[in-house]
Amino acid sequence: MVGAREQRICGPHSIGRLLAHINKYTRSYMTQQLEQFGIHGHTYGYLLFLYHEDGISEKEITEHMLVDKATTTRAISKLEDSGYVRRERDEMDKRSHKVYLTKKAEDLRPKFQKLKKDWNEIVLGDLNEDEKRTLLDLLNRIESNLQDSRIKEDRS
Repeated sequence: MVGAREQRICGPHSIGRLLAHINKYTRSYMTQQLEQFGIHGHTYGYLLFLYHEDGISEKEITEHMLVDKATTTRAISKLEDSGYVRRERDEMDKRSHKVYLTKKAEDLRPKFQKLKKDWNEIVLGDLNEDEKRTLLDLLNRIESNLQDSRIKEDRS
């Protein structure tokens, strides 16, 4: 028999459902705010990642985004067609491409930073600083647990 605690964790407000809803709200907000710049769907996440890791390979982007190679290729192609990134052949591995931000993307960076700040204020709402730190710590630990679990699965 499942106890009350397990019902709360696994019930209609399960961790997976809550995280999925947060992700959906985030994508919707970002898409709504960025569609004027020709950035749609999940492509904003690639651009955000490149703001932190400019000049990274498509393979590394794929690994970070936890998607397949085709999904990354489509997203990077859309960003390239919109003028936000450019691909260059990797000098060390001629089969690979590195992805770089363009001036157009750099010009959009302040808008992205403001969007992230505004969204964080909406999401975190009335949480105090200790609660925000605790939440971030817990989410980082959850991600770490999942990464450790994924490594174990990959080895099986």
